[in-house]
Amino acid sequence: MNAEMIPTDNYRPLHLKPGLDYVYAFEDLELTYTKKQLDRIAFRWESGDTLEQIAEKERRPEIEIFLGLIHLARKKVLKRPFAFRTPN
Repeated sequence: MNAEMIPTDNYRPLHLKPGLDYVYAFEDLELTYTKKQLDRIAFRWESGDTLEQIAEKERRPEIEIFLGLIHLARKKVLKRPFAFRTPN
């Protein structure tokens, strides 16, 4: 581990070291969702909609829907796995 990396166990906050040149990932994306929107995303996903279909219906980029699905999966809301989706 190099000096720039600070380990985190997901229970303690990650502390950034002053003076280092950090890059914030996904700063161009909107990473907030209303509860209703997450409920719709989960419902559509569980109903068999594709990532692309959900993105179109929600009028959001596919990457934002994907990140929303990751959030829902981490919270154990989803039953339908993402890894086994079928391509269009």
